[in-house]
Amino acid sequence: ILALSCVVVLYPFLRTSGLFPTETLVAAAESVSEQRAASLQFRFDNEDVLLEKAYERLIFGWGTWGRNLVYDGRSNRSASTTDGYWVLEIGQFGLVGFLSLFGILLTPMVLACRRLKGMRRTDRLAVVTLCVLVLIRTLDLVPNAFPTPFTFFLAGALTPFAMRKTASVRRQTVSSRRPVSRQTVVTSS
Repeated sequence: ILALSCVVVLYPFLRTSGLFPTETLVAAAESVSEQRAASLQFRFDNEDVLLEKAYERLIFGWGTWGRNLVYDGRSNRSASTTDGYWVLEIGQFGLVGFLSLFGILLTPMVLACRRLKGMRRTDRLAVVTLCVLVLIRTLDLVPNAFPTPFTFFLAGALTPFAMRKTASVRRQTVSSRRPVSRQTVVTSS
C-alpha cells in the first residue's frame, strides 16, 4: 500500500524526469491493440504539454477558468486534453494543491496501515478494506479526472484509526508514567 501511495505522489516527478516507463507501457498496449496504444500515447503527449505549461507556475498553479490549458494560437481553442486529475490539479493549483489533495487522501491511509499491528482483528479488517478502497480510487485519479466526494469520505473514515494509539503504544505510555506520591508539606512558622 505504501509503495503504490508513493507512486501516486511521485508520478508527476517520475513523468517530468523521464523515469516513468511511458514507452514500455505504449509498447505493451500495442501488443494488445494499436488503438489502445494510440490512445495511451495521446494521453502521455497531452500530459507532457500540460506539465510544460504547469511548470511555468509550479508552486501555486494557474488557477481555474482554463488558464492551465494550452490553446491553439489561431482558433483560441484548447489544444490539450486533461485526462488525469493529477495533471489538472498541478496545472490549476500547483504543487501546493496537488500535495494537499493527495495528502488528504493518502495520509490517513498510510498512518492507519502503520497502526494495524496493535488493532483488533475486526478493526484491522475494516481498516484494510477502507485502505484498499481509498488506494484504488486514488490510483484511478492518475489516468482519469473523475474525483468523487466518496473518496474523501473513505479517507476521512480512516482518520480515527490513523490517530488512534495502538495497544503497544498505550502500554508504553502507561508504563512510562511514574506514580506521583502525595507528600504533605510541613511548613514551620
